[in-house]
Order: sequence, then structure tokens, then C-alpha cells
Amino acid sequence: MKTSSKTIVGIDLAAKPLNPIGWALLKDSEISAKHLFNNKEIVAETVWHAPTLTAIDAPLCLPRDKRQYMREADGEMQGKGYPVLPPRFRFMEKLTLRAEKIALKIKEEGLVIIEVHPVST
Repeated sequence: MKTSSKTIVGIDLAAKPLNPIGWALLKDSEISAKHLFNNKEIVAETVWHAPTLTAIDAPLCLPRDKRQYMREADGEMQGKGYPVLPPRFRFMEKLTLRAEKIALKIKEEGLVIIEVHPVST
């Protein structure tokens, strides 16, 4: 694992591993990007660069109550005019479950990870 003081990874996740995801690296003032596919590839590439921050454009968890469609934060975002999709929305649930798995693996490596939303971020 490399170490770097100013490195950020951004991940634009796809729900299905067959579809490419956008993976970007900002290291100091240089940017690079690539397509990755499976979870193992995404985690390995991220961990190898040891970013100070990893941002995933996907919900990182489902609502705690299985009967709820949205998390409290999603309702607050919609109330402020940000067009977030509920994590239990049909295709969003697959994306969220994938994001949860990836986020857990990255956190297990001691890295910081956040959920982002392009319009509000």
C-alpha cells in the first residue's frame, strides 16, 4: 500500500458488476481516471493508492427499518430540492447493497469513505 498526503478517490458506481464504473484519482494536482468492473478490482485499486478520502456516488446504507423506502437524510435532501433517489427504489437497492459491500472492505483497510451526491456535493 502506498501512502500519500493529498489523495482523493472518487467512485461513480454501477449497480451491476458487468457495467463499468468510473474511478478517478486526484493526487495533489493531477487527475487520472479509469473504468473498473468488479468489487475486488475497485477495492484493490482504491486501497493501493491509500487515499486520505474516498467518495462514492451511491447510498452507503439502506433505511434501518425495512418497511421504509427512504432514509431520514434522503427526505431532508429532497426537502431542500436535491433530487436523490430512495435507496429502496428498485434499481437503487442493488446499487446500495453493492456500495455497502465495497465501503465495508475499504473501511476495513482503515480508509475514510463518504457518500456523495453530484448535485448537492
